[in-house]
Amino acid sequence: MIQANLNVPYLMTRVCLPLLEKSSQSSVVFTSSDVGRTGQPFWGAYGVSCFAVEGLMQTWAAELEGESTVRINTLDPGPLRTAMRAKLYPGEEPETVPTPADIAAAYLYLLGPDSDELSGRSLSAHQEA
Repeated sequence: MIQANLNVPYLMTRVCLPLLEKSSQSSVVFTSSDVGRTGQPFWGAYGVSCFAVEGLMQTWAAELEGESTVRINTLDPGPLRTAMRAKLYPGEEPETVPTPADIAAAYLYLLGPDSDELSGRSLSAHQEA
């Protein structure tokens, strides 16, 4: 869990940062979760890995502020209709859960020029009920 959710994004960003800094509008968006923003019981390593991703984003955004044009944010996509979720929640009606395509616009917004003033932010692609 830590390898996939924290180490891989960290290493990929660290390696790509020199290339990203050559652009006038670079954006890194880490995928996180609400369980990485407020601790919840029984989420274990997943929650801890998401807390770490939030801290990674905050640290890098603060270090790059004023020194680089690279923006770094996190996005909580919320529950999504995936094969993994269907296995974890077999009683859930799939039609009640958004598809990845339904929230793609949130990622595109954060990666594009319309969000050029946002860095160091924890955002959500879904609205709370």
